[in-house]
Amino acid sequence: MKFQTRFTLRSKVMLVILGLTALVCILFFQQEYRHPVPLAALDGDVFTRRLPSDLVRRGSSKVWIFRLAADAEFVPYYYADAGLSGPASVDVWMDHLQVPLVFNAGQYDEKNQHLGWLKGDGRWHSKQKSKVWEGVLLSGALDSQHPARIADLSETPDSVVEGYQHVVQSMMLLDQRGHSRVRESERDACRTVVAEDQLGHILVIFTEGAVRLNDLARWLAESDLGIVRAMNLDGGRESQFALRSGSLHIHRFGRFATIRSRLAWLPMPMERGEIPAVIAVRRAARSGVAPRANDD
Repeated sequence: MKFQTRFTLRSKVMLVILGLTALVCILFFQQEYRHPVPLAALDGDVFTRRLPSDLVRRGSSKVWIFRLAADAEFVPYYYADAGLSGPASVDVWMDHLQVPLVFNAGQYDEKNQHLGWLKGDGRWHSKQKSKVWEGVLLSGALDSQHPARIADLSETPDSVVEGYQHVVQSMMLLDQRGHSRVRESERDACRTVVAEDQLGHILVIFTEGAVRLNDLARWLAESDLGIVRAMNLDGGRESQFALRSGSLHIHRFGRFATIRSRLAWLPMPMERGEIPAVIAVRRAARSGVAPRANDD
């Protein structure tokens, strides 16, 4: 009888512990920031939105949005030039770089070479321009008078990159006329997008679930985020971010890759994609960046 009582009590304690653990996990994965939360380590904030359920092909409808000041610097790093022995997941990159926000850069080939321009702190990691991608994230203006921006190479000369210390080229997603720049496709995945809004802020956007690019472009154009231009970075397992700002410590790793198979709907919770290049966000090294005319 004593053994049974002791066993029953122990079982109840274990059930309580398991229940509390499950509750913590649920709360962690259901984190919502419906109202902007200031980022202590950066001039900006973070908030979440929800995609319409019919746009989400797999996984969660949650969208993470980091809204950053126009004078923020978006600094690309490439593993071979940053002292890493090989590509790494974004949490490893954060510990290595010791910056408050890190996210994946653009796409790369089978040799881990970045596809398109990639320049950080004035150093070219890839000087080979992509002939098909027309989006460029620019920051760290050499004249200290221009804020971070997204340039559309269909309307901007290539020489614009010479005026900035940090350059990332990738696929244009949405142009200033609100037109999607991607074709209709059934391929879906977790996505990382960088956008510029009407007030000159740079928005870094992540989808937790798998969506099609053309659907995401339409949603961004119709949203109240005031986006004027947007470019798509790498997606799938490579879509990642890590934030460490004040009490906020958040990591997200792409769980849904762009693969075609009968098992494509399955998430990959134990796998963390290793990426050869990232973008680190830091406060401007200089003051005096002129605000946009419609900045408040």
